[in-house]
Amino acid sequence: MKRPGPLPADTIFGVEDQPPWTTVAVAAAQHIGLLATNFVVALVVLEAAGVTEDTRNGAISMVMIMCGLGTLLQACHRGPVSSGYLVPIVASAVYVGPALAAVQLGGLPLLAGMLMFAGAVEMALSRALHRLRPFFPPEIAGLVIFLVGTTIAVLGVRDMFGIGFGTPPSLMHGWIAALTLGLMVALQVWGGAWGKLAGPLIGVVLGYAAAAAGGLVSVDAFAHVARLPLIAAPDLSHLGWAFDPRLMIPFALAALASAVKTMGTIALAQRVNDATWVRLEMKSARRGVLGDGLSTFLGGGL
Repeated sequence: MKRPGPLPADTIFGVEDQPPWTTVAVAAAQHIGLLATNFVVALVVLEAAGVTEDTRNGAISMVMIMCGLGTLLQACHRGPVSSGYLVPIVASAVYVGPALAAVQLGGLPLLAGMLMFAGAVEMALSRALHRLRPFFPPEIAGLVIFLVGTTIAVLGVRDMFGIGFGTPPSLMHGWIAALTLGLMVALQVWGGAWGKLAGPLIGVVLGYAAAAAGGLVSVDAFAHVARLPLIAAPDLSHLGWAFDPRLMIPFALAALASAVKTMGTIALAQRVNDATWVRLEMKSARRGVLGDGLSTFLGGGL
């Protein structure tokens, strides 16, 4: 993609730059780690659905596949469903509320069907973004992104303080949580270029190391993971599709929120690549929202 203007002073690499392979490897590992943290959203929904361990593992496998395929769609420089920027597709907290209602009413088949419906709605919205833009200025997009982030933060705070756990967390839990969060913040503020690029990944790795050293990570958990095959076909026994008109409005509103969130993310990507950026470039935004909707549709299908 051709850079639209000069890079801002605080941007290290632009969209068309080729960083060193070491930087690419670290950034890729960090993105995988950050994508993995969003799997907690899917796990919350699967826990509410009361599925078996095999079904849960198969569903998470499908989530991983669609996160990878959707991110590839968004990052391509060509095609009608690509924003041209690295806009990772994640298990979005936008759909948590409607998804919980779906699995309680009809299990995973109903969730799958309603996600396909939501993806179709978002794809339709992408064709009308130029008409909707006056109603969704950057401030609204920023607010939606903030609220989505807050939803994810709530899940993190619940885990940090042990809310809903069978037993209260120990003092060691609190110290390790504070260490991990504090380290991530410190690296973002004072860590320089590498701290900004790899801060979250470093925090997660050292947090796990501290938890293992403190005896908070079960050896049996590592042994169970070690026994699993390195590569295996996902379990498809959970596949099924259903539809419930009562959930159309909640999922349509979530699709609208997802479209606005994607517009805000693409606007941010455009801004950090252009010091002279003034307003959202709609062609890239339309393709990005279309790609996000297609990812949701295919994710529901899988």
